[in-house]
Amino acid sequence: MPIMDGVSTAREITKYHPDVKVIMLTAFEHSDSLKRSLEAGAKAFLTKDMPIGRLVTIINKVMAGEKIIDPGPTDVLIRSYLRNEPDPDYALLERIERLPQRLRNTLDLLVSGHTTQQMGNRLDLTERSVRAYVSQLLQATECSNRGELMVRAMRSGYQRSQ
Repeated sequence: MPIMDGVSTAREITKYHPDVKVIMLTAFEHSDSLKRSLEAGAKAFLTKDMPIGRLVTIINKVMAGEKIIDPGPTDVLIRSYLRNEPDPDYALLERIERLPQRLRNTLDLLVSGHTTQQMGNRLDLTERSVRAYVSQLLQATECSNRGELMVRAMRSGYQRSQ
């Protein structure tokens, strides 16, 4: 981009137009750009090699209020954090420990990079129920979005219960 990069653009858009939903579409799958994009207010982080039908589906989900990190960037993020030593966020880990089992199961799948639909299939829940559980997770952990929860849990060394 000629004047500023995508992350800076996302930051400016969300700063002056908080109702606009920013979707980052990148050729790169670097954990740093993912982290910076989420911090800038992006609601989705996708790679450009994604099929157009999937892109349309994600745009519709973001417009409906979901936040999405596609599996490609999720895999990069997971590998990045697994290479690094954990930096425990003890307050977050304590909040997670107090979660009811149904929310722990949802968190386990979220941290593993599952989509809402995949979580619903694995937990035998409707997508609406999964979204409700994710909202409860975000409230209980004091995270603002799925990406933040996933990053903080992984950085803290969270061990899935499944």
